[in-house]
Amino acid sequence: MPKVTLSKEMHERVTQFKNLVEAVAQAELDIDTCTEVILQRGIDLMLSELLGQVGEEALLTTVQKLGSRHPAQVYNFIAEVWKIGVDEEKQEQLRNRFGFHATMKQPEPEE
Repeated sequence: MPKVTLSKEMHERVTQFKNLVEAVAQAELDIDTCTEVILQRGIDLMLSELLGQVGEEALLTTVQKLGSRHPAQVYNFIAEVWKIGVDEEKQEQLRNRFGFHATMKQPEPEE
């Protein structure tokens, strides 16, 4: 695994912050795992702050361009998110909007 070099001061901060992370996670973590958690959250937060400023249209364009460059990864990821993250009513509205309802097998009426 690649290593990251921290200053003594930052290493001490991470070591002490580990206590808080462990309290919240209710689990013991080694220093490498703790550092990875901190870095991941930092990256996510910075990306959120950056992309939160650009607006919906720019985000949509970004996803479209990613899809054209990496179709398998992007479209499969979106399909996974769709299955678990979009409520049934919204899925039905979008199926109808795109005409997919015509190709779907309709449930048998109850007697």
